[in-house]
Amino acid sequence: MNGPGPFSIEDAGKQTIEAQPVQGSKELVEADTFRVRHRDGWSLHLAVPTFSDGQRDIRCLEYSEGTPLPLHRLTHGLRMSLLDTETGEAFAEMSQAKVKRMEPPYHSNLCKADEHELDVGAGCSVRSFVEPLGAEFGPREEVLKDRGRRRGYCCVKMNRNDFEPALAAYVLTRVLPLNKLHEELGG
Repeated sequence: MNGPGPFSIEDAGKQTIEAQPVQGSKELVEADTFRVRHRDGWSLHLAVPTFSDGQRDIRCLEYSEGTPLPLHRLTHGLRMSLLDTETGEAFAEMSQAKVKRMEPPYHSNLCKADEHELDVGAGCSVRSFVEPLGAEFGPREEVLKDRGRRRGYCCVKMNRNDFEPALAAYVLTRVLPLNKLHEELGG
């Protein structure tokens, strides 16, 4: 799949990994894996593990040589949870990776971002990228009819077993903003 920006996303097959869900203990799980390749040759190895309790997320297992320093953080966090809806679909919040300190190692956290902030961080229209993949995009209040505290958070809703929109959402909200920082720093 052609990913957003200078990236492509390739299926890398299934792999058994040791992983810990957001809530729970480490387990050996089967994961669907993917390679996110930058046009300069470096890549990220992503996994979508499915845990025994049904939890799923997207996480970065490793990065290749040449991967910019701000993206190394992805192997230590910034996972994207894939949550089930009441209608049998899945959704993911579109929190955006933002750097806390502008000096190495460029530690980053996930922050709430509106559609404009997501577009600026990704360097493209997030909506225009994920909707043609079959996803619904917008605030949780619109997409999920959520009336809770997180109703203003942007999210993407998709078919539960379709990883393409979820992987695109991960690249748009984690990889592209951190890569953009690297480029702005002269990388």
